[in-house]
Amino acid sequence: AVVSTQSTGGLRWLKIHCVNKFGAISKASFDEKEAYADERMDLILDSADHMDTDRGWWALSTEDPWQCLATCIELAGAVRSDNPEEYICHLPVHMDGSCNGLQHYAALGRDVEGAAKVNVTPSPHPQDVYSAVLEIVIRLAGDEAARGMEVAQLVHNKVERKTLKQTIMTQVYGVTLYGGREQIRGKLIDQGVDAIDAGRCAAYLSALTFKAVGELFTQAQQIQEWLNNAAYEFAGTGAPVSWTTPLGLPCVQPYTKEKRQVVQTSFQAINKVVAKPSMAVNKRKQRTAFPPNFVHSLDSTHMLMTAIKCHQHGIPFAAVHDSYWTLPCHVDAMNTYLRRQFAILYSFDILKELKESFEKSCPEVAFGELPRSGQLDINSVIDSEYFFS
Repeated sequence: AVVSTQSTGGLRWLKIHCVNKFGAISKASFDEKEAYADERMDLILDSADHMDTDRGWWALSTEDPWQCLATCIELAGAVRSDNPEEYICHLPVHMDGSCNGLQHYAALGRDVEGAAKVNVTPSPHPQDVYSAVLEIVIRLAGDEAARGMEVAQLVHNKVERKTLKQTIMTQVYGVTLYGGREQIRGKLIDQGVDAIDAGRCAAYLSALTFKAVGELFTQAQQIQEWLNNAAYEFAGTGAPVSWTTPLGLPCVQPYTKEKRQVVQTSFQAINKVVAKPSMAVNKRKQRTAFPPNFVHSLDSTHMLMTAIKCHQHGIPFAAVHDSYWTLPCHVDAMNTYLRRQFAILYSFDILKELKESFEKSCPEVAFGELPRSGQLDINSVIDSEYFFS
C-alpha cells in the first residue's frame, strides 16, 4: 500500500503542497509558504469540514482547486491526530521543474544567465521566468502603444502571467508562432476578450513572446538552431534522424512523406493519409521535430535516473513529465536525488557526443560548429532549493 508516516519534514511539505495547489504566492520561499499555511490553518480545516460546498477557501484556488481540497483533507487529518508527525499519509507531494525545457537547454549550453532564470543555480527565492518574459512583453507593447499602434493599445491591461505561460513553456518544444497565437487566443477569450480582438491580439502577443524569450535565452536559441540544421542535414542523406540517449535508449524519428488515398464508399469519399517507413523521409518534419524530441529524450532520461535512484532507496516515485511525486516524508530525499542525477546527467558534454554520433552515422555531412559553451558549474544545481519546487 502507498502509505507513509509523515515525519517532521513530511508535515512541512504537505503544508507547502497545499499552498502550491492554492496558487496564491507562487514566487514565495518554502518558509513563507509554510507560514502562509499555518496562518490560514482555520480556513484549511474549514475546507476539509465543508467539502460539499464551493464557497470554502479551497475553491478560491487559482492553480488546482480539487487538488488543493484533497490536500486540505489530508492536512486536517494530520493536525487533528494525536501525533501529527506519525500520521499515515496517502497523498503524494508534487515537485515541479521550473520551465523544465529551458532548464535542460541551460545545462546543455552551460548557460550561466539562463540557468539563473530557471532555478538551475541557487537563489534565496524562486525565480519566475514567466514573469520575466511578461515584463519584456509589457515593455515592448507599451513602447509601441505610445507610438500609436492600435493592436498594442488593445492588449493594454489584458496581458497576465497566465496569458503567456503555456506559450513560453512550449516554445522550446517547437511550438510555432501560429501555435503560440492559438494558445494565447484561448487564454484571452477565457479572460473575456472579444473573439475578433482576441485573434489580432494573440498574433501580436505571440510574436512579442517569441522575441522576449529570445532576449532572455540566446544560448538556448542558438542550440535549438544548431539542432534544427543538424537534423535537416542528417535527413538529407535519406535516413531518418537517430540518436541514443545517455541511458542507451536508441531513438529514431519516424517522419516520412505522406501519400493521400481516396477511399470511395457508397455514401462518401474518405481521404486517407498513408505514411510508411519505406517512404522517403520528410526532411522538413525531421528538422522541426528534432529539437523538442531530443530535449524530451533528455528530460525523460533525468526522470528515469531519478526513479531508479528512488527505487534503490525504497522510495515510492511517480511522475508526469517534469512533475515528480512522492509521499511527504520522502520529499527531502527525492529532492536530493533528482538534483544529483541532473548533475550526473550533464557532467558529460551531451551536445559534443551527439555531434560525434551524427558524424559517425553520416561521415559525408559537415554538421557545423556547436554553439560556444558557457561557464556554468552544473554541480551548483545540487544546492538549488527551487530547481524543482
